[in-house]
Amino acid sequence: MKPHPLKWALSFFREIPVEQISSNFSGQLEISLHKGEWKLSTENAVYSFGKRYTSYALAFRKLYSKIQSVESVLVLGCGIGSVARLLENHPNLRHITAIDIDPAMIILAQKYWPVTLLDKTIFICDDAEDWVKSVNGIQFDMIIADLFIDDVTPTVFESASFMSALKKLLSKKGLLLFSRIHCSKAQQLKNKEFERTFKSVFQDGYMLPVGFNLMMVGQGS
Repeated sequence: MKPHPLKWALSFFREIPVEQISSNFSGQLEISLHKGEWKLSTENAVYSFGKRYTSYALAFRKLYSKIQSVESVLVLGCGIGSVARLLENHPNLRHITAIDIDPAMIILAQKYWPVTLLDKTIFICDDAEDWVKSVNGIQFDMIIADLFIDDVTPTVFESASFMSALKKLLSKKGLLLFSRIHCSKAQQLKNKEFERTFKSVFQDGYMLPVGFNLMMVGQGS
């Protein structure tokens, strides 16, 4: 979906509310047009912000050489397509699988997803843990784990068993990017704990600072 040209221009001067939808998982979801991009927000978090979704924009920039050969992408927690927007002009991208447990999120994603990538994307409404642990015979060159309910990552996605299931879905030398909020002292301490779990599965994994977030980076083998 493309914004009206006048609204698009006005959005650089003020944020323009577009629509709201209730979610059983995240409460009230609000779509706005801000600085030329579709923005999806909850009470405490920004889920999507087009190419201004800085954590992934910075990560892709820092990992530029490693993602050039990516053809298939799994997005866990799809938002309304910020990651897809960042990959819109990727030279080799063939396929995106977007998973979200929230039916409201799937509705919004299908509406606001980059038009040029709709034919390359499959949307699946399912629990990410169930889907990841049940699927067989598929691997991806890149997995994006953007798994939040409001500003919290459910603990089920922080387990070694979930990390191991993700690793099985990575192609050889495929990349996992697992986003973590890193603002408060409590979040920073929790990220230290999660780093130990992450590295127990991805021994060569590392933390990539990206603005107010950390990106945990793991590689397939």
